[in-house]
Amino acid sequence: MESELKADSWLLVLDGDIAVLNPNTLIEQYIDPDYEITLFDRFFNFEVGANSYLVKNTERGREFVQRFADYEIKLPKSFHGTDNGALHVSFLSGSRNPYLVEYLVPPSDRRLNSVCLKVWRDSKNYRNLYEMEVCTRLIFGDRTHFAEHKLRILPKGMAWVRDLWLLKSRWADDDFMVHAVKEKQLDKKRPPKKDVRDNLIYQWGPSRGNSRIFPVLQKLDVAKCEVGEEQWQFDSRLKITNEKKAQLLNHMENAILKKRLDIIGKLSRKL
Repeated sequence: MESELKADSWLLVLDGDIAVLNPNTLIEQYIDPDYEITLFDRFFNFEVGANSYLVKNTERGREFVQRFADYEIKLPKSFHGTDNGALHVSFLSGSRNPYLVEYLVPPSDRRLNSVCLKVWRDSKNYRNLYEMEVCTRLIFGDRTHFAEHKLRILPKGMAWVRDLWLLKSRWADDDFMVHAVKEKQLDKKRPPKKDVRDNLIYQWGPSRGNSRIFPVLQKLDVAKCEVGEEQWQFDSRLKITNEKKAQLLNHMENAILKKRLDIIGKLSRKL
C-alpha cells in the first residue's frame, strides 16, 4: 500500500465473489474522514465481516491490513473459519500481532479470552464458529465507533455489501454490492415472476442448496464500466421496494438477536 498507493488514499478490500449491483452508488458515500478503518456487521450471523473492508492508506491502516494478512499462518487445526475466524480471535493466540479485541479492548477487560479460545480450538462446525464469534463480541460489546482507534463497525444492513442469497436473490434499488456471486452457483434459467410469502423468502445460511440469481442480464464490458458508459440491463422479476427489503431484514435481525441471546446462555455454562 505504501509504495503503490498515494498517501491518505483509500483501499477497498473485496472478496473475489463480490459484484456491483447498483453502478450509480459510489463507495465514497461510505467513507467517514474521522475513521481510517471501516468494518461491518455481517447480516446473517454474529461476525464482523472479513469479505470486505475500507482502509485509509495511513500507517494505522497499513498496519491493520498487514497484521490481518500475517495471521494466515497462525490458524488452529480446527473448523477455524479462515479469515472470518481470524478477524475475531487472532488476539487469543499469544501473538504479538493481535486483532480486534486486543486492538480495541484494554487487557483488564478481556476476562472471556480463555473461554473464546477454547471454543475456537475445539470448533468442528459453523455452530461452534458462531459461538466463538458471539463470545468475542461480548468482549468488545455492541459499540460501533471506536474513535480512539479510528475504527468503526457499521451495523447490520448499513454496509455497502450484503449476501445475494440472504433474501433468495431479491434486490432493491438501495442495494450497492452483493456477495456470493459465484458463476458456478448462479441459476441461468430466469424464474417466472410470482408472489411469494415473506416467510419463504428468508434464507438463514449460505450452505443451503437454493439457486442464486444475479439480476444483471448482460455480460458487462469492463472497459465501458471504467469510463461510465456501460448501460446496465436488469431483470426486475425479483426486484422489491426499498421499504419491503427493510421490513424483511428487520424481521431477520430480530430473529438473529434471539439466536445470539440463546448462544450467550449456552456460553455461560462454560465459565
